[in-house]
Amino acid sequence: MRSLITFLSALATPLKSRSATRQNPRSFPKLGILALALLLTPICKSSTALAAQSDTAFSFQPTGERQVWALSDKAGEYLKAGQTQKAAQTLARAQKAAESMGNDNIKAWALSEIATQYAEAQQYIQALQVAQTIPNPLDKASALSDIINEYATAEQPQQAGEFLDRAFQVAESVESEWHKAQIFSEIAIRYAGAKQHDRALQVAARINGGYLKAEALSEIAGEYAAARQYEKALQVAQTIGSDRHKAEALSQIADRYAEAGQDKKAVAIIAQAVQIAESLEDSYSKVSVLQDLADQYQAASQAQKAAEIFARAEAIEATLDRRYSKSQSSRQDSCQGEF
Repeated sequence: MRSLITFLSALATPLKSRSATRQNPRSFPKLGILALALLLTPICKSSTALAAQSDTAFSFQPTGERQVWALSDKAGEYLKAGQTQKAAQTLARAQKAAESMGNDNIKAWALSEIATQYAEAQQYIQALQVAQTIPNPLDKASALSDIINEYATAEQPQQAGEFLDRAFQVAESVESEWHKAQIFSEIAIRYAGAKQHDRALQVAARINGGYLKAEALSEIAGEYAAARQYEKALQVAQTIGSDRHKAEALSQIADRYAEAGQDKKAVAIIAQAVQIAESLEDSYSKVSVLQDLADQYQAASQAQKAAEIFARAEAIEATLDRRYSKSQSSRQDSCQGEF
C-alpha cells in the first residue's frame, strides 16, 4: 500500500507544480488527473466506480470568457462541416454566456462574433437580434455590415424585405453617424438588388454622407436600368452629387441600353458621361471611368470612339506612371544623400 501511495504522489506532484502557470484548464495531463482521482478514492472501490469518477474529472467545462470562446470555436467547426443546425444550437449557448460578461468591451467583441456566426449559419433574424444587444456602437456597426454581406451572399431576395427592414431598424440605433451612413448605404444597395427600388431610394435619402450616398444612388440607378426602367434610372443618376459616381451610373445605364439594342441612346448617354469624366480632378478615377466608357462605346458598336477614349485613358495613365517613377527616384536620391 505504501509503495502505491508513493507512486501516485509522484504522479500528482508535477501536476500541482504546473497548476500555477497553466492558462487553459483543458490542458491537464490525463494521467495526472487520473492519479489525483485515484488518490481521493478508496482502493477497494470497484473499477466501474473509478471509471465514473474519471469521466466526471474529464467532463470539466470552461467558464466565463473561456466558455464563450470555446463555444464560438465549436460553432465555427460545425459551420465548416456544414452542420448549421448544431452551429446555431451551440451559438445559443455562447450567446447566453456572453450576455453574462461584466466587461462591456469584451462582451461587445464576443456578441459581434456570435452575431456574424449566426448569419453564417443562415439564422439572419437571430443574428440581427444579437447585433441589437451589442453595447459598443462600432462593434454593432461592424456586425451589422457582416450580417448584411452574409445575407447578400446567400441571395435570398424573397425574404429580403423583412430582413432589410429589421437591419434598418437596428442600424438606426448606431450612434456613430458615419457608421450609420455606411450601413444605410449597404442596405439601400441591397434593397435595389432585391428589386425594391422605391424602398432603396427612401433609405438612400437618409444617408448623411456625400460619398456614401452617391455610391448608393449610383447602384440604385444601375438596378433601375437593369429592370429596363431607363427614365427612372436617368432621373436618379442626375441627383448624384459626385461626378465620378454620376459618370459610373450613366455608364451602367448606357450598357443596359446597348444590351437592349438601343445603340443611339446608349451613345448619347456615354457622350454625357465622358464630359463628366474629363472634369474629374482625381486622375486615377478619371482613368478608371474613361476605360469603362470606352468599353461602353465598344458595346454600342462605336469602335472608333472606343479607340479614342482608350487612347485618352492610356495617355493619362502614362503620365501618372512617369510621375510615380520620378517621385520614387527622388526619394531614393534623398535616402542616399542622408548616408
